[in-house]
Amino acid sequence: MHRLCLAWSRLKPSNIANCFAKAGFLAGTDENDCNDETDECESEWVEVQSKFDSGESSFSDFASVDNQLATCSLESDETAVDEDIQVNNGSGDEDDSDEVEI
Repeated sequence: MHRLCLAWSRLKPSNIANCFAKAGFLAGTDENDCNDETDECESEWVEVQSKFDSGESSFSDFASVDNQLATCSLESDETAVDEDIQVNNGSGDEDDSDEVEI
């Protein structure tokens, strides 16, 4: 644990920034900096539309079609507590066959 703390304390913000830069993430970018990429996507979208008869939808419509898609659900505190109580009381539906008695 001490070595982990020592290594973490020696880490400089520039190390982290360099890792993100090498991975292709740029610090301080805003939406206006990406217009070239968006324009490129728009021109490619026109080509896709012509080949696949995708209708009159824009690229931004296509790219944002799943923005509101739920990718996970939130568990209520009450449900989490109830499940924890069941597990701690041994009444959970889990298979305990892989537990080894010491």
